[in-house]
Amino acid sequence: MTVHQFNQEGVSVFTESNLVTALHAHPALEVIIAKAGDFTLKTVGQSLENIQFGFIEPNCQHLLQAENSTIEIIMIEPGFGVLQQLLQFTDQSDCTGGIHTLDSDYTSVINRETLSIWSTDPLLLKIYDDRILQCIHLIKTNQQLKSLTLNELAKSVFLSPDRLSHLFKEQIGIPLQKYIIWNRLKVAVELILDQQLNLTQAAHTAGFYDTAHFSKHFKEMLGIKPSAVYNSSIIQGSSQ
Repeated sequence: MTVHQFNQEGVSVFTESNLVTALHAHPALEVIIAKAGDFTLKTVGQSLENIQFGFIEPNCQHLLQAENSTIEIIMIEPGFGVLQQLLQFTDQSDCTGGIHTLDSDYTSVINRETLSIWSTDPLLLKIYDDRILQCIHLIKTNQQLKSLTLNELAKSVFLSPDRLSHLFKEQIGIPLQKYIIWNRLKVAVELILDQQLNLTQAAHTAGFYDTAHFSKHFKEMLGIKPSAVYNSSIIQGSSQ
């Protein structure tokens, strides 16, 4: 997999041929576009085949099978309002299981550039409480993410820890701690790709107890083994 972007900006872009993942779920909205061939998406009790364009809501468990095809994956994190815009634009508000499949004609109007523009639209941010947006900003920009605590975040936005946890889950749709772990994963991957740290160094620096702890969360959220990042057989950095 070529990583075009996977950092704290909140919009990640990958391309890959012949990708197969395990069952996983992540905090980001995932848009998948077939550049050649098609792909299959599966959830518990559901299998959707011959897809050329689709998107998956945050925190939806799924696996991806894209043998003999090339796909582009665009992930957009909560806090941008892009999911709401995408549901409205495609008239896909009524969907079971969190997986949406669309006609490939949509790729002419919904692509990396469109999603990037939506993610910077200030009007879409108005659906979120300002304290939640501030909390997300603090997580993304914290230089000591490995030691960041719920109490510190709550104090920064003038809420009790319980109230912050409840409001974050209510507005973003995932537990706050899971969102923090997702950002730690991004830090670790960035350290591996940009600073050539090994897995152990990157895991510890990003705030994981050890490589086993890092590996567990990596596979749970991305569906592939983290060793693939280090040995570059699956994920390799790209300046594109």
